Amino acid sequence: MSLIGIRVVSIPVTDQEKAKQFYVEQLGFELVTDNPFQMFGKQFRWIEVAPHGAYTTISLTNWFPDLKPLTGLVLNTNDVNNDYELLKSRGIPFSAPPTDSHSGGGRVAFFSDPDGNRWNLTQDDGRE
Repeated sequence: MSLIGIRVVSIPVTDQEKAKQFYVEQLGFELVTDNPFQMFGKQFRWIEVAPHGAYTTISLTNWFPDLKPLTGLVLNTNDVNNDYELLKSRGIPFSAPPTDSHSGGGRVAFFSDPDGNRWNLTQDDGRE
């Protein structure tokens, strides 16, 4: 097999502009693409964002009405406490301050985007 990684993960959103603002302005992701396209005879927007330098991106999709909010999305950081404070100051709603991970091996803080997609902000403890 020649598989090398996950390129794009689609995250369901109801308002693409509001979601783009959240991911770019509040979370600090880079805007990779914001282009119109046609599908099923309708006009849509392909909006793709990613953390700086990341290979995997997320697309903010609203054309699959049966998609439910995702849980268990993991965003890795080198300093969960600092990033928690920064993101909280930008209005990102965390459920609690960072705590030791229940799975062992690091610290984690949880937040949701405006559409209820749940993220884990995680700092590994360096174990292999």
